[in-house]
Amino acid sequence: MGAASLKIEGRMKSPEYVYRVVSVYRRLLDEGKDASARDFAQLAQVFSREGFTDGYYTKNVTNAMLGVRSEADKQSTASAGVRMEEAPARGEAYTPERRPVEIAPYSAQKPRKAPERRRSARFYKASSIPENARRYLDVIYLPLDRFDGKKANGVLLPPVIPDDEMPAVREALKKAKREGAEHALVGNIGQIGPAREVGLRLHGDYRLNIFNSASAAFYEEIFEDVILSPELILPQVRDIGGEKSLIVYGRLPLMTLEKPVGAPSLRDRRGVQFPVLREGGRDLIFNSLPIYMGDRTDLLRAAGVQNEH
Repeated sequence: MGAASLKIEGRMKSPEYVYRVVSVYRRLLDEGKDASARDFAQLAQVFSREGFTDGYYTKNVTNAMLGVRSEADKQSTASAGVRMEEAPARGEAYTPERRPVEIAPYSAQKPRKAPERRRSARFYKASSIPENARRYLDVIYLPLDRFDGKKANGVLLPPVIPDDEMPAVREALKKAKREGAEHALVGNIGQIGPAREVGLRLHGDYRLNIFNSASAAFYEEIFEDVILSPELILPQVRDIGGEKSLIVYGRLPLMTLEKPVGAPSLRDRRGVQFPVLREGGRDLIFNSLPIYMGDRTDLLRAAGVQNEH
């Protein structure tokens, strides 16, 4: 990953922090008011790292936005005057009304043709695609802003598309279609329309968080196939009907960042490296270790996985 890296530390937020921040925001929402000078002072006491920033609102995303949480800041949070105590019992716990729900078996919802086994893969650079990839991959995805019709036949839609960026995305989709794109990997319902308008074949990405037969049945009407949530275990995958795909190799993105990292990787306190790649104008932080299921082919088939990604 190269010598350049940044060190990051992750900690759970303290009870004082959570209580103060949520209390202020909740009250302002309920009252329909803007934050007062007193509210800003309360937030600064528990949160501020050398002041607040408007960088995300003004689109001036720079390192000037960053601050360091000093020991004095930590002491200020700890002395915020919040005392945690166990809440007294308030009678019987509330139990939501249970209503019978009938879901027909997935295969019975409509006639289905025999599934066609498909292998696909996403790459973030055209130079990373092996020369013989077309021999064993049916669909090869590249990010929309880096699509190369000589190397790939599918576009990977950005994880985040604000409204002001959608016109450029629509034009990029048209350009990719002209250059040979046939498929689109869609990770957000707001991306379905633009990809469909240019005539691309739609496939559902894991970001749709498809984790049961009901959500799979819903998306079956839209996509040729869907990549199920990578958080599912194989018995859960087995119980979902329809034509389904699963990620069998690769690193999963952990975070999508608006502010560029400025390094090819991040390093945590234990020295573990997390690769950083660019997609759609934003940085993605990937898991330190890849998924690998190449030794579970029989189990994948038994779970009904037709397509591998």
